[in-house]
Amino acid sequence: MTENAGTEEIHSIFDGIGLRFAQGEDDWLLDFIPEHFELESLADADQGWKTGTWMDPSGAVVDLLIHLDDHRFEVAPGFVGGEITRLSYLEFLEDHPDLLVGDLLDEDGETITRLAVQSAQWIPRGSEALLVVSALARSVSVYADESEFLASPDSKLGEGSNAVELSASSFIPVGLFVEPGVAPDPMAMFAGQVVSAASHVNRESGQRFVAARVRTLDSLEITVLWPQGAAPVPAVGAIVSTTALITARLPQ
Repeated sequence: MTENAGTEEIHSIFDGIGLRFAQGEDDWLLDFIPEHFELESLADADQGWKTGTWMDPSGAVVDLLIHLDDHRFEVAPGFVGGEITRLSYLEFLEDHPDLLVGDLLDEDGETITRLAVQSAQWIPRGSEALLVVSALARSVSVYADESEFLASPDSKLGEGSNAVELSASSFIPVGLFVEPGVAPDPMAMFAGQVVSAASHVNRESGQRFVAARVRTLDSLEITVLWPQGAAPVPAVGAIVSTTALITARLPQ
């Protein structure tokens, strides 16, 4: 039976951790940051940047990277209970302190895929880091099983005779496909099988969100986050298909 019907639209990546706001995102953040981060006590990072973290008992988390001198800031929502993943050959973009590009490695150190991720923590510069990766859904569908997914439009990339068939364990780092000189986007389109899933209530807002650990590319596990009204809580073994912003943070 199809489970993918949802009545709620996803307006912002913060919806995925139960933080939906009435005003514009930038205005909301300007209120949220001073109310939830003690700027004077933020930890020093590098080059004038400071870092901080707000964590909700539900597991929702918001990391902050802020430059107090010129009032620049970056934020990255995520979930603290995600799988720890190895990223190697990390590249940092000078004008984008919250963006890094690297290779995801399996247990044997082999490259699974290359992708861009957003992080508002100061990840140590080096060749490799252990990170918790989350996927904040911009769109999401839930299918009861692989056969239902393969019969759906989500299993096709493109249209007509040029359409490419996608597997139920596909992962496409769409944010890397940019013109030369353009910064990558930490977005990915992927499908995977649900390993575990639960509904959570963000204590700050009282809003419900879903955290589903999804296995894609046969071995990579990512926690996908979405507001509960956008798609139901999936059963173990179901297939989740999503286009999502990928964030990363250091393990607790």
